[in-house]
Amino acid sequence: MSRSPCVSIIINNYNYAEYVAEAIASAVNQTYANTEVIVVDDGSTDHSRDVIAKSEGDFVTVHKENEGQASAFNRGFERCQGDVVIFLDADDILKPTAAEFAIASLRESGAIKVHWHLEEIDAQGIPTGRRRPRKPLPAGNFLEKVLELGPCCFKQPPTSGNAWSREFLTEVMPIHQLEDKHGADGVLRRLAPIYGEIGIVNSPQAYYRVHNGNFSGHDKGLALKILLKRFPVYLDVAGEHLAAKGYTIDHTRWYGDGSAFMLVKRAADLHERLLKTIPKGDTFLLMDDGEFGETFFTDRKVIPFPHLHDDAPHDHSGEMSLMEAFKHQAANGATWFVLAFTAFSSREMYPGFFRHLECHGRRVHDDECALVYELVGSHSVRSPENGCTGGSSPCTTAE
Repeated sequence: MSRSPCVSIIINNYNYAEYVAEAIASAVNQTYANTEVIVVDDGSTDHSRDVIAKSEGDFVTVHKENEGQASAFNRGFERCQGDVVIFLDADDILKPTAAEFAIASLRESGAIKVHWHLEEIDAQGIPTGRRRPRKPLPAGNFLEKVLELGPCCFKQPPTSGNAWSREFLTEVMPIHQLEDKHGADGVLRRLAPIYGEIGIVNSPQAYYRVHNGNFSGHDKGLALKILLKRFPVYLDVAGEHLAAKGYTIDHTRWYGDGSAFMLVKRAADLHERLLKTIPKGDTFLLMDDGEFGETFFTDRKVIPFPHLHDDAPHDHSGEMSLMEAFKHQAANGATWFVLAFTAFSSREMYPGFFRHLECHGRRVHDDECALVYELVGSHSVRSPENGCTGGSSPCTTAE
């Protein structure tokens, strides 16, 4: 009888003594029996090693000098025997069925990797009600899209949301170390569509922890700047692998309009401009197609504003829904309204709502990144009974 495939769970840890025990427990208590767990401590200077030593369960520990996440991935892969590999960040938690679902999905799809959504938790492990990524995950063959728009052209989950086939990892490991010592999972995600199909597990199989010590806990502006520095590495590495396979690519398109690089650059520009426009401590409504969310700033309160997508009614009921949401949120203390570039289509879809905005706020910014209004009742803005405030359109609502 042939053996069942082995799943290797490789936990990379650096100074996460507060969380690593939970990560280990989640890895060693999988429902899938043929699982091995390897904990790679990347030269922690806190008491991580004591916590790891006291953790219960069957796992292997690898201690090394601090060289970065890619180095930890590489060392763990050298030690593992798995037909399937899951890299688990030490501040995240796997659900008990992660290995079981990963094996089943890889078998069914024939993919070189499968991925799943992660449910978001805070530093104390309390669910936030959000998930990573926010949007539906892709599945299929994306090589043509990568050749046209670059390897960052679609959303994939972070480290703990992926399971990789050994065949793929053997092709691409060891992976390149980034300057900031993080982002190794980003390298693997960008290489995956070059080597084969991507599959999906339809239910979340991990918890993604948001806290001040990780990338997601940074001020969003800093995180975007870090990501912009990583992009050239991602694109260069992907370009090298494509060239080795005989593909000729136009790198300039990977940095142009419509590219993921330009999306991140505009997001960084948007953050910088709002930082200069909206005072610290103020509350603003953000209409952004769900791209950035309430964590876009740490020192200004962001209220996500509903964006009615293309399948929503483009009529009186759609416009009235937006106006009701606006009225409710403005009454609850919002003093600014921001339409981000990712939701610019709303201006054409719901012109009546934006005429309504012209009457209840002063337009202070309008460019390729954002449309920004200071709302009535805040600072120097005039009240509605005194007429429209600063906009060029007449004060009318939807017909």
